[in-house]
Amino acid sequence: MRLDSVGSASAIRKAFAEKSKGKKLTGDYERMFITNSVNLATRVRIDVMKAISRKLTTPDVQAYVVGFISRPVMHVKKRSTNSQRSYTFVDAINFYGHLIQPLDLAIAYKRAGKAFDGQLEQNFIVLNEGDREICWAETVSDAAGNGNGSGNAGRGGAHSSRGPGPGDRRGTKRGSSPAKETSHRSKHYKK
Repeated sequence: MRLDSVGSASAIRKAFAEKSKGKKLTGDYERMFITNSVNLATRVRIDVMKAISRKLTTPDVQAYVVGFISRPVMHVKKRSTNSQRSYTFVDAINFYGHLIQPLDLAIAYKRAGKAFDGQLEQNFIVLNEGDREICWAETVSDAAGNGNGSGNAGRGGAHSSRGPGPGDRRGTKRGSSPAKETSHRSKHYKK
């Protein structure tokens, strides 16, 4: 069910939480779960952030994504100091996007499917059609048992770097001359 305002949604969630906590819900209401409405684009962003969190997690660092909110957040917690930082989607990409490769994003590409054709990079920054096709080909060959994960995407092929390569026109403004084109990602991504 979709509500007409944020205030109504907050009031219902609060009332439901109070009744649930006080064990005042009976019958089918006991098994009911209330959550925010999360669309496909948000779920894809969550998958991208989960790929980043997997790269960040070490014995000393715990990274995880809160997925049941309409604006996903990635938390990075240092176990030794118990300090924690939180990142929105854009911040996570800005600080840690260089850590992920196309095959790390296989789940995000699969979830996005063809729903964002021609708009992958515009909506998700690190996803693009070229890497999607390579990733899909690689995961299909791995699933069929023919591949061993050694396709272009796994070897550092033309599309494996998260930053633009020579002659790469992704992330450029339309209508500018080729000599003046620079990628908006070049300042954030390291090869």
